[in-house]
Amino acid sequence: MPRKTILFSITLIIALFCQLSLVFGTEYERVAGTLHTHTKVSDGLFSASEVVEIARRRGLGVVIFTDHSDLEWEYFGVKVKHDSILSYGFQEYLDLVESVSADNPDMIVMAGIEASPFYYWKGGFLEPELRDWTKHLTIYGLKTAEDYEKLPIVAYGTSRFDQMSGEQGVEPYQDLIDYVNKREGLIFWAHLESSHIRTFGSAKMIASPHPEDLIRTYNYTGFEALPASYNICSCPGGYWDQVLLDYCEGRRKKPVWITGVSDFHGYGDIANPTTVLWLKERSSQAVLDALRCGRMYALEGHLRDFILQKFEIRSINGQQSAMSGEEVELSGYPVISIDISTPIPLKGIKLIRDGKFIAEFSTNMIEFLDRYFDPGKKSYYRLEILNKAGHRILSNPIFVRFKRE
Repeated sequence: MPRKTILFSITLIIALFCQLSLVFGTEYERVAGTLHTHTKVSDGLFSASEVVEIARRRGLGVVIFTDHSDLEWEYFGVKVKHDSILSYGFQEYLDLVESVSADNPDMIVMAGIEASPFYYWKGGFLEPELRDWTKHLTIYGLKTAEDYEKLPIVAYGTSRFDQMSGEQGVEPYQDLIDYVNKREGLIFWAHLESSHIRTFGSAKMIASPHPEDLIRTYNYTGFEALPASYNICSCPGGYWDQVLLDYCEGRRKKPVWITGVSDFHGYGDIANPTTVLWLKERSSQAVLDALRCGRMYALEGHLRDFILQKFEIRSINGQQSAMSGEEVELSGYPVISIDISTPIPLKGIKLIRDGKFIAEFSTNMIEFLDRYFDPGKKSYYRLEILNKAGHRILSNPIFVRFKRE
């Protein structure tokens, strides 16, 4: 074979390999995790070690503990206290999680916190109402006990707000978001559509749904979409789609990701809903990277029965591609690849572009050419998948930037 032919063949093989690398990218492992979990440190029924064992038995590989920052309220000098990280001790909490992690090397065990930055009192002196006491955000990736101690939280005495000055809008929560971002942590809104009403003596404790905070605050990492924030926030055309469009059109600096959580306290199923992460390796840093980049999906159902094997967008020639949380630049129509594994028949796979349904499928494997091209525009695609058992998967978006002609 002539030397030029050999060199050409080698060049062709290298080029083909590069194209395949772009198509298939880095190999990821799917690992399911519980990202919102309570122990006896706050209001959970089980110890941290017991929670990890429960998670292992349910097929999970990641446990992030998010005990309450505080369960303390003060009214004219009278304090009500329950167990929390504040009463347990910040360094003691981190030491506990580190010890449990060392005892369970087959699991990824991490410390987080469910933060209550603000509450306020309303009503008369004899019949007061405690408001916004469960307006929570979950936080991951803080590095030191001091990072926890200085969170801007009313009960810590570190907030610029106090509980006697009335409703303060979203400012106490934006303060917390900004604080976490400055320390390179991750912060997610929790149970935005839930409500809680309790009585404590003559006092009422009232927490109303607050889905609008998804569009009133900025630069948070994401929110817990399943199970408690679907009807208004993560349904097609809901608040999540509004903030994703804001990001695509330059009105927000960061995209917003979704997770699925069980908010496990010792009852219910720790593995339903859950978040399934695509990890480059089994490590805490890989989990944080996946959460930061949106490389995950939310699952409401059973792990063994419903798996998103693949969600990818690529160019027609296969030279450019992206998965959940990523962005791809295309000069032509996008090709959407979807692969679902489930022994239960599908009810439907809904493909959503820029907040609107554009196609629906009933087969497990799809190669779909979207004949859509808008030069200079940035769009996004996401999936909502249902099977006939009522299980649901919500994917995080893939962003597509269409080249100018």
